[in-house]
Amino acid sequence: MSKVNRFALTATMGLALLVMLVAGCSKQSPVGPSLSTSDGEYFLPDGAATGGDVDLYGRVATIDSASRMMTLVGNPTNIEVAADAEVVWKDDGNEIPIDLSEINPGDSVDVRGTMTGGNSLLADRVRVRANDTPENELETSGRVETVDPALRTITLVGVALQINVAAGAEIVQKHSGVETVIELSDILPGDSVDIRGDVQTDGSLLANRVRVRDGDDFRADLEFYGTVTEINYAESWLTVDSRTEKIFVDSNTSIFVKSGSDPNGGALAKRGGGDDDDDDGHLPIYFAFEDIMVGDSLEVHANVVNESTLYAVAIEIEDGAANDNMQVEVKDTLATVDVEARTITLVGQAWTGIVNENADLRGLNDELLTLADFGAGELVEVKGFAQSDGTVLITRMHKDNN
Repeated sequence: MSKVNRFALTATMGLALLVMLVAGCSKQSPVGPSLSTSDGEYFLPDGAATGGDVDLYGRVATIDSASRMMTLVGNPTNIEVAADAEVVWKDDGNEIPIDLSEINPGDSVDVRGTMTGGNSLLADRVRVRANDTPENELETSGRVETVDPALRTITLVGVALQINVAAGAEIVQKHSGVETVIELSDILPGDSVDIRGDVQTDGSLLANRVRVRDGDDFRADLEFYGTVTEINYAESWLTVDSRTEKIFVDSNTSIFVKSGSDPNGGALAKRGGGDDDDDDGHLPIYFAFEDIMVGDSLEVHANVVNESTLYAVAIEIEDGAANDNMQVEVKDTLATVDVEARTITLVGQAWTGIVNENADLRGLNDELLTLADFGAGELVEVKGFAQSDGTVLITRMHKDNN
């Protein structure tokens, strides 16, 4: 079996605001551009769909010490606190063990545990942060829809929030990790921005900081995480568990991982990486759409096309290192083609290929084909993933003439 590691490939975001907070807006289950508040801030790190450590931060919305269940403000995750979980109170740097029954709605907590499927988390540690006080500070990000320097207002695509920029606000542009002071008039529709400020009594946001993300950042309406649930290679779209829309890609979509290698040729240290890796020198390695597979965890930067469709500006493959050595890529001659069973064999390979119904099948002129257009004796380039039963799931097969 011919196997290749993926690293060997070099191919290619007011009342409405409160509603969004109640509905929840996380990297795993967002309803728009990234949004966090001091009462409902949380995140799910890489690979959090199932398994792996997850850290949640926020204020307690509900808690039932008898059933050992709790939820956080603005977070859809159902948290079950394990019977042997560490439950502590932190004050002035000291942690004191407490009983779960001593935690109340409104308390600010850090929760650590493991995702057990869906929106459920089994917590092995709960820490109450005693010195936290409620604030009106809010952070939001997205792509600029309109900006009026005279009125000092900004609107964001998909964010129903009135944003007023304070006269003394800090306005900067970030490029390659360096922030440069700019004027509000330098911000244009389409720019991707991070905005921080205080919520006013009328529901508007008075921004005290606006940062334009440029250069290393992708300009898109939405940024979210999700695990791939379905892929149609022929039609160039996929779905993820955190969104309901089809996410389309094209030749302009940047698909990559962060290698963890250094400019001097150091060994690849890891596959993918989270937001903290943006400026740490990790080099992107570019992929083709066909290199993504069901089960991969992705960070997606996408524009809204309509209520059921998104367009991916960029896709970062976050994890799934277990699949690296499962990838198969080979050029060989077809020995048999069974259209009904959707199987193939190759002259020089011992395995049987199962052709995915959404596989990318193309001819010599890059025209779309069906499996029936292939026959024994034809030279083909095949790409797929080795399965536990010894077969290979074919995701791409192109005719070749040399």
